[in-house]
Parts: sequence; C-alpha cells; structure tokens
Amino acid sequence: MPLRVRYIIRLAVPVSVSVLVVLGVEGHTAMGVMEATQISFGPVGELSPQLSPDGLKIAFEYFAAKNDQPKIWVMDRYRGFETARSVVDNERFNAEFSWSSDGKWISYITDVNEEGGSILIPEIRKVRLSDGHCQRITTPGKWRVLGNSTSWRGDRIVFSDEKNIYAVSASGGEEAKIVDVQGRVPSAIPLQVRWSPDGRRLAFTIRHRDSEPSNIWVANINSNDMVQLTHSGADDFPSWVDNERLVFTRTVPPTNEDGGTTQNEARVCLVEVKSGSVKCVTSGHIDFTPWVDHKTGELFVARIAADAVVRSGLVVGFHIWKLRLP
Repeated sequence: MPLRVRYIIRLAVPVSVSVLVVLGVEGHTAMGVMEATQISFGPVGELSPQLSPDGLKIAFEYFAAKNDQPKIWVMDRYRGFETARSVVDNERFNAEFSWSSDGKWISYITDVNEEGGSILIPEIRKVRLSDGHCQRITTPGKWRVLGNSTSWRGDRIVFSDEKNIYAVSASGGEEAKIVDVQGRVPSAIPLQVRWSPDGRRLAFTIRHRDSEPSNIWVANINSNDMVQLTHSGADDFPSWVDNERLVFTRTVPPTNEDGGTTQNEARVCLVEVKSGSVKCVTSGHIDFTPWVDHKTGELFVARIAADAVVRSGLVVGFHIWKLRLP
C-alpha cells in the first residue's frame, strides 16, 4: 500500500535546487548536476506522479490531513499546482492508479465494505475525469488482498494479489491470470505491476513472505518467462522509460568513514532490460515513485530531504519534484 505521510510542510512558491547526480554501475560512479523544481505544494504530501498519455496532466495521490487516506488528484502539467483538483475524494482508501490509453479515465484501488459486514475488501474501479462517474471493474468481494498498483493499457487492466498477476477487461468482467509468479518463485509477493509501452512485458516488484528484500522483475506476456533485473534487495516502484529501460527507487543506507549509517537515502536508478546494468541518477534525497516522460526526458518523483528524519525526528512530507534525466 502507499506511504502514509504524517506531518505538515508548507511552501508558497516553486523551489528550484541544483541536485548532485550520481551515475553508477556496480560501484563505479560519475558526477554531474541537473536542475530540480518542486511542482506540488499540498498541506501534507503528494505521491506517485503519473503523466497522462498526452503529457498535459499529472495525476497523483494527495494527502489532505495527518493520518488521512490518500485521494486522487489531477493538475495541469504546464499551469502548475494552482490547477490541481480532486478526482476521487472520499473517506475511503483511493490510490494505486493508472491512466486509460485515451486519458479520459483513471483506474484505481479502493476499499469497500463487505456486504453485510464491516470488513473492508479491496476492489478496482475506474473514474471518468469529465464528470467523476465511477464504475466497478473487479468482482465484488472476490479479492481479499490486492497488490499496490493497477496498470491500464488498451482494453486491459493488470493488477496482482499476494501470489500472481491478473488482467481484467477495462469494462469489467472475469479476471484471468496472465503471469504465474508463484510457479516460478513460491515465496514471492508481486507488487507495483506496470505494462511496457509495447504491451509485450510487465515490470513489477517482488517481495518475499519470509523477508523484507525487494527487487525488480520483468515478465514476457507471451512466453510467461520471468527475469530478475535487480539484486540489491531494496528496489521498488518500477516505471518504464521506453521498451528497453526502467527507472525505479533503490533505498540505500549511507555509511560514514567508520562504517556506521548516517541517514537513509532513496535514489532513482535506471536499469537496462537486456543487460541488467544499473545507473543511479539521483542522490542525496529520498526519491520515491519515479515517472519519466520519454518525449522530454523529464523525471517526476515524490521527494523529501534525506536528512528529514534526522533533522526533525519526523517525516515532514513528500512533494512532487521535476528533474531532467542526464
């Protein structure tokens, strides 16, 4: 499930900073500098930026109050946060979304009460941006646990449960298993599923029931082959740059000269699907849920300062930042 942002930070105007860029493969690094600009300024935090197919809008998870459930908001990419508006805004959990191919709908996961009871059951719905009309996609009450994403391409939406990856028609109907994750990795919990742009592959995170490590995998839809791309044990939030490259978040505990941990850090890294080579492209912050516009090379992340916890003892809130990939 998405992060819960608990504390308040208030900013009035866009903030630009020069960010140290670290490019590295297996420990080899090169330095550079690129400009980063904060583009969202909510009272608590914003996560999971995603561009609409036409590149004109940014959808994101919005937190309006401490300990609040996430809501889904949309803003105009070029006119800024002052255009941000709610798309799904109620007391329930509403997050883990994806744009339809025509940009008119957003699919998302929400919690609903089990019929005749008080148990919350997750299900997938879609909302039409023009008028807020919502429609149920998955079978009511069938899923006790859903992985933390939907990914919509063409007429199919993919998602995961605690074992495997499924697809369902964007109009609703019967779900079908399309990747047998458990058959390959029995202890695996697949999460954060994303279609490749050409629709041939799925990227996703695998965590294991008996441990915390997480890594990025890719599955071929036609052959059902699965390949593990990363091996650090602290990788999440894959997102396609194009059909051959992914960005993701790698959590790194920096060490001082004596080998002790100084502060947490989460870098955005780039991985080549064919070679598995990894280059980290941000450093010095906590950067989650990366998303790339392959046309412009701009990278969108949910960011807080790496020393936020050390500095204040509290997580002060994620906001959306825009950078340019080197």
